[in-house]
Amino acid sequence: MTMDDLITQLMEQGHASTAPPPASTDAIDSLPRFKADKSLVNEEGKECTVCKDNFNIGEDVVRLPCLHVLYYPPLSI
Repeated sequence: MTMDDLITQLMEQGHASTAPPPASTDAIDSLPRFKADKSLVNEEGKECTVCKDNFNIGEDVVRLPCLHVLYYPPLSI
């Protein structure tokens, strides 16, 4: 995705958009949370989808339905 594509997508998510709404608190709370383990830390390319930092063993993470993994929080609202 190019920067122009990203900006266009963000602009289209305005009030008249057909984009899905943000996830509810209940939906976020129901996501599977776990501690990062050796298999996740050693997996090539596994980093927080939000901040792009590499995971460390024992850190709290959450897996999204799309299988992206990120720290928990920054997902909290």
